[in-house]
Amino acid sequence: MSKINLEFIDPSKGWLFGFLRPLPKNVNVNKWLLKCGYPEKLIKKYGDHFYCSYYSIESSEEEILEKFNMSKEDVIIKDDSNK
Repeated sequence: MSKINLEFIDPSKGWLFGFLRPLPKNVNVNKWLLKCGYPEKLIKKYGDHFYCSYYSIESSEEEILEKFNMSKEDVIIKDDSNK
């Protein structure tokens, strides 16, 4: 089972709404957060101060498919050449 480094996103209070999640490629982050069930009222509440934390986490392709119903091609893979 090979591991890959993925970019995960965690918005403010994201744990209440099923986050941390792998960040898909080529998405408008705020629209995608709403689609995933993150409440618009929190985005508006924080306004210009709304932020998300981003993490590089090692995961297997099987875990991505099983936990998030996404494939390797759907997510942002972080370059691990610095190791």
